[in-house]
Amino acid sequence: IGQQDSTQEGCVTGEVLLGVFNLNAATGQLLRRVEVNSAPQTLERNMTVIRPSFGKGENFQWGFTYLKAKDKFDPNQQITLRPQENVVMGSDMFIGIDNRRIEITAQSALSLNNVDISRPEFNEDSIDAAVARKTIEKADGDALKKILPIAKRLITVNENLVPVDPTGFTSLVYEAGIALNYFSNYLKGTFLYHGKDYTSAGATAIRRDIRGFNVMDRYRMLENRLFLTGSYEQLENNTSGFEIATTTYKTINTSVSYFPSRDYPNVTVGYGLNANSNPLNSDTTGIDDIGKQIAFRATNDLTNRYFLQTSYDFIYWGRHSVSLNMDISDKDDRTIKQQDVSTFNAIFLGSTVHDERLESTVGLSFSSLTYPQADTNGAIVQSSLGYQTFSLSGRYKLYEEILRLTGTLAPTFGDLARLLFETSLQYTIADNQSAVLQFQFIRNSSSALSTLSSKNDSYISVLYRIDF
Repeated sequence: IGQQDSTQEGCVTGEVLLGVFNLNAATGQLLRRVEVNSAPQTLERNMTVIRPSFGKGENFQWGFTYLKAKDKFDPNQQITLRPQENVVMGSDMFIGIDNRRIEITAQSALSLNNVDISRPEFNEDSIDAAVARKTIEKADGDALKKILPIAKRLITVNENLVPVDPTGFTSLVYEAGIALNYFSNYLKGTFLYHGKDYTSAGATAIRRDIRGFNVMDRYRMLENRLFLTGSYEQLENNTSGFEIATTTYKTINTSVSYFPSRDYPNVTVGYGLNANSNPLNSDTTGIDDIGKQIAFRATNDLTNRYFLQTSYDFIYWGRHSVSLNMDISDKDDRTIKQQDVSTFNAIFLGSTVHDERLESTVGLSFSSLTYPQADTNGAIVQSSLGYQTFSLSGRYKLYEEILRLTGTLAPTFGDLARLLFETSLQYTIADNQSAVLQFQFIRNSSSALSTLSSKNDSYISVLYRIDF
């Protein structure tokens, strides 16, 4: 169960795995964070997920999922936070053929989401009244009356239901793919559709209002030491057809990876290209205010990305592992908005196991960013930001695997400057129980937080963990 901006209060999970038939279930409470006038408040939310499935999953499995999430509220008290309710029903299937050299996958889900369940529920008369005052369209009202007896058993049905007409499938998502693994080659293709109104309390990060396909191919050579990888994805929004224009997103990624013997470092180099465009013209010359608003929705940009990753393990007065990661990107915005952005990031890490008790890590990172910013005259100019971070951390076993002490010191220099110090003491009570005492201190420089009166932060926390 996942939920953005929420804290888990308690959760109970269970499963029955019989092979032919399986059942997974989870239920619990969350504290959902809501901001009202920039002040954070919380609502308690109950969430339940049930997934029955047929088949072990080795070569076949067909599953069904039902998710229900609902905020608690007292209808007899003044409502300051809008309580919500979410229902998702879905199905997924996996088929493996020829020792899973061929894999066929498919999944789909339909959601109903109510953004304010404190309002009165619909009946046929109130639906007609909502149509009369043009809160909802007549076609949506007619469709809603047909499914009202079933819908109200699943979720609170009022004028805040999204979508008002579930039969329009704007809250539908589906994906279907096939993967082939033959002749040292892994090829996979996927078609997908994510409706603009799909909402799931268990998958809040899913990208909505998108459809298209992607293809990925990885070829193995030299006894699985050399890998050639390439992928292409083409997506577009405006799944409902109501937007003023459809934006197309094209992504190409390529990489070459070499993993030699242990005497040499492994290396991966790659290149990526992102192209986003729609047919709108960004030129605002000689057009009215409405035309200018449309022009500013024009999209036409290209982003080139280059990256290098390498690591090497060796033994010399201890066991060492060093790695280097570099990433360079450059966005060229070809519209009047001139949103050109360039980034550079490099991270070096060196880890050492000195003996059975002591481990240490040294890190050094460099970051720079060039981005657009409006000057005092409103003209777009390029600004830059750069900073560097040095980190030193260690872990020491005070007593076997029972008591461990860790510490980190990480100063950051440049346009964003701060000092981080963190230490923790972990006590392992049993194989499934542990307690951690943690202290963290952050000193922020004036260049990083010049608008804040307090520039230092400190935290003390105690965590007790039990694994079932």
